[in-house]
Amino acid sequence: ALAVARMAGSPIAGDRIRQQGLMDPSALHKTIEALLKDKDDQRVVLLVDQFEEIFTQISQEEERLAFLNLLTYAATIKTGQMIILVTLRSDFLSNCAAYPQLRALLNQQLLLVGAMEPDELASAISLPALQVGIPIDPNLVAYIVNEMKGEPGALPLMQFALKDLFDAQQAKGGMISLTLADYLARGGIRTALERHANTVLSYLNEQEQQLARVVFSGLIQVGRGTVDTRRIATFDELVPAVIDPMIVQAVIRKLTDARLVTIDELDNKDTVTISYERLIEAWPWLQRLVNENREAIALQNQLAEDASLWEAFSRDESYLYIGARLEMVREQLLTKNLTLTSMAQSFVEAGIHTQEQSRRRELEQAIKLVEAQRHIRLLLAGIFVLLIITVILAVFAFKS
Repeated sequence: ALAVARMAGSPIAGDRIRQQGLMDPSALHKTIEALLKDKDDQRVVLLVDQFEEIFTQISQEEERLAFLNLLTYAATIKTGQMIILVTLRSDFLSNCAAYPQLRALLNQQLLLVGAMEPDELASAISLPALQVGIPIDPNLVAYIVNEMKGEPGALPLMQFALKDLFDAQQAKGGMISLTLADYLARGGIRTALERHANTVLSYLNEQEQQLARVVFSGLIQVGRGTVDTRRIATFDELVPAVIDPMIVQAVIRKLTDARLVTIDELDNKDTVTISYERLIEAWPWLQRLVNENREAIALQNQLAEDASLWEAFSRDESYLYIGARLEMVREQLLTKNLTLTSMAQSFVEAGIHTQEQSRRRELEQAIKLVEAQRHIRLLLAGIFVLLIITVILAVFAFKS
């Protein structure tokens, strides 16, 4: 909706997608056709990067399906004016198979992009430096190419390690050159990011480190049969109920300045995410945090999302947890070290309050039913006694 609104130069086009998109799969196609009216020679190219996030970032199946339907409908109109490109991690292809239209389109037009070949890696390492006049040691290029063999997803680490090396050389002053000796001294791709992250963490005081644990917990989407991935969270979802938001904001700012997290904006709300998804595997501290608190992190994030949905729909009671689900959450709150946001805490408390009210009403109704039954029994007993007396009197009257 935001992309279409920007292209149209008007929020109306985006509003139409939001309002109609959940129910009408043709909404995106119709909007684009209207924007390109009388422009038969033009096309809109829509690129959906990190397409796997429709599985890792969206908890509502209705929303996910609506998004997929908008794309697949627009992509299958023969006279349509949209070209849709998606980039997707290969380990999420099986998720796509559950959606027939999407599966059919991927079967027709799927391009597998393999790892970079050695010559491509060499160019990616050396050309950016050479283009700005920085000498780079050929032995360094050869070493990194060899170091990256069998390392899927290592490109972000390589990028970070080289940037880390460049920053270190620049800090020394004088002429900059990138050498193998200096690279090895800084630990290479396997330790550069870990060392940097640990250094950033060590500069935080004890309270800030605890808040950093809360922040990173809220930025991890725990995998269910898949790898753990980064999660996009609103700022409000990262603020514990009893903590001043300004303190959390200061911690996030430090993590942002250190390039460990990234701040963005979505629907007029500040969002936060991990800068490098590879950080989840490359940083032992973060890996331990996830592995030791996997269930708690999953529950905290689910509560934060459901609480936001409840808030978005004016705190409608139908969005609250009830029954066994609420009891499970209450049990987890007692047995696990959960850190809830103010919104999530209000969400749970509202569910408990609503359930207790419901139980009180049920109890009152049960008491009223018991009282009514008692009154009926007394009435029937009275009628029975009256009937007996009437019969006795009738017998005496007959004998007389």
